[in-house]
Amino acid sequence: MGRKLVVDSSLLQEPELAMVRQAAEENGLDLEFYKSSLEGAAKAADAEILFGGISPKVISAAKKMKWMATMSAGVDFFVKPGVLPEGCILTNSSGAYGVTISEHIIMVTLDMFRKMPVIQERIRKEQFEGGLAQDTIHGCRVTFMGTGDIGTRTAEAMRAMGAAKLVGLNRSGQRKAEVYDVVDKIDEADKYLPETDLLVMSMPGTPLTEGALSKERIALLPKTAYVVNVGRGNAIDQDALIEALNAGELAGAALDVMLPEPLPEGHLLWTTKNCLLTPHTAGQMTAAVTRAKIVELFCENIPRYLAGERMTNVIDTA
Repeated sequence: MGRKLVVDSSLLQEPELAMVRQAAEENGLDLEFYKSSLEGAAKAADAEILFGGISPKVISAAKKMKWMATMSAGVDFFVKPGVLPEGCILTNSSGAYGVTISEHIIMVTLDMFRKMPVIQERIRKEQFEGGLAQDTIHGCRVTFMGTGDIGTRTAEAMRAMGAAKLVGLNRSGQRKAEVYDVVDKIDEADKYLPETDLLVMSMPGTPLTEGALSKERIALLPKTAYVVNVGRGNAIDQDALIEALNAGELAGAALDVMLPEPLPEGHLLWTTKNCLLTPHTAGQMTAAVTRAKIVELFCENIPRYLAGERMTNVIDTA
């Protein structure tokens, strides 16, 4: 038996499966697909490479695994001590979700700016009324906490729509794209929040990003400001955000991530004023462009892995 690749096919369709088959054949890998955790656990027992497999049951069965390639961008589960075999390489699918999540950010931003939740509620009540004050992306001052693929694609779209100023905040403060007018460290956010009309948060889950939008920082935002979060729920002091929205200290918020998930019955977020909620759907793999990019990133890494070369999207698990 040769070197074995086991792939979670439950979210993939035939075009992506064909890409994986071709890559496995070209690189001399024995390939097996699975759709259920039970099936995956059995097939992963002697796998060298696992693609997908976010189920703890499958991961724990893969004792001989040397490379785990997750289809997600987030790696919170995989980097926990003892989850992966010692020495196992971990790669993620960062860069695959920019198209769909940036479109989601634009969608919810325009929904809030153009007061669509209020309008739709009136329509359901058969009230044909207008006259609501509206905001626009044109002339908007946007601050991005997170300047990766998602933040930068969104910034480019908003620049094309006439945004007046784009501020990018990241861990290093280094400029990764020319679209931003200013790039600085997240630690320096306090300087930019008072002049922010829209705050877009697309940060991964790390100790640095936890609580990045604190109660104190929420208070720095103008009352006319909006917040969009598609990164991690723990990046925001959620109780402080709820309080600010209900008190009219913020114009609105759109949350695709929150704590906890799923939201339990009776949670305060369900009834928070001017809060647009989506159930962690901004980056789902239902879009063909996302699935194709995830598989493309993985397949491009296969020959690099086999040759012992540096792969893309390697996660530091130390």
